[in-house]
Amino acid sequence: MSDSDGGSDGGVPARRVAGAMLRAGLVPAAVAGVVCVAASWVTGGPAAAAAAFGGAVVVVVALAIGPLVFSITQDSSPGVTFVVGVLAFFTLVAVWGLLLVALIEVDGLPAGHLAASLIAGVVAGVAGMFVWSGRARMPVYETGGREAGPPA
Repeated sequence: MSDSDGGSDGGVPARRVAGAMLRAGLVPAAVAGVVCVAASWVTGGPAAAAAAFGGAVVVVVALAIGPLVFSITQDSSPGVTFVVGVLAFFTLVAVWGLLLVALIEVDGLPAGHLAASLIAGVVAGVAGMFVWSGRARMPVYETGGREAGPPA
């Protein structure tokens, strides 16, 4: 059996790893989004809160792409997974850039609140994934003696 199906070889199911990686990024990003929306509501009113909410949604979707691509391509060769991941990343960056250019043109949109939400969400989400990956045990680096896998 393979690692992807959690077989008897001691491997960690890839779906579990992708799910843990997804949670590690999305939970901090969502918390940052809620804080930004609340702060924007207090400092700028409903329009600012709406802009911050839009930024939070964009960040959550963007951060979900990597783990979802990993989950979908888990049974493929490492090369295919890499190529699909890179293509997904560059497509995401292009779509994100076009979205931001379109949003700049919207009159009355509090761009500062949108930008603050985007920046806070990305920093929080990437920090969460970074912390998770530092704590996760990678089977390729295991020397034996311990069960490989991410922290519970």
